Amino acid sequence: MKYSLRSLMIVGAVVGLLLPALGGGYCILREQGEMIRDAYCVDWASAMIVQFMDDNDGQYPREWNDLRLPFEKISDKSFAFEEIRSRVEINFSANLLNQRDDGLRPFVQLKSGRGVSWGSPEPNERIRARIAQGKPTSP
Repeated sequence: MKYSLRSLMIVGAVVGLLLPALGGGYCILREQGEMIRDAYCVDWASAMIVQFMDDNDGQYPREWNDLRLPFEKISDKSFAFEEIRSRVEINFSANLLNQRDDGLRPFVQLKSGRGVSWGSPEPNERIRARIAQGKPTSP
């Protein structure tokens, strides 16, 4: 089949216009996917901390390994413990007894720097609410 030069130029122009748009769309969708995974991971991390505190008379976890059992209790297996650990930074040295002085420093935050989470309460507020329920102990 023979194509005219004009037809080939039109096809080339259309492809040239569509490729950047498709590439940009892919990047946007990929970024949204990362934001969604981050939001779930920071929420899971705060839920693990609250579960640990529930299981340990208000004691705050000292390290990631303290959160393995709480993770097993609350997880629906949609995320792996290691993925949450790779995305979330936890302040294990939080001063629970003096939250007024340490209240601005988050308990959990994303390593990516994104400020995303799902629903309410916000992950740090969930932990603060649990601390307010009982007499927390320092790590």
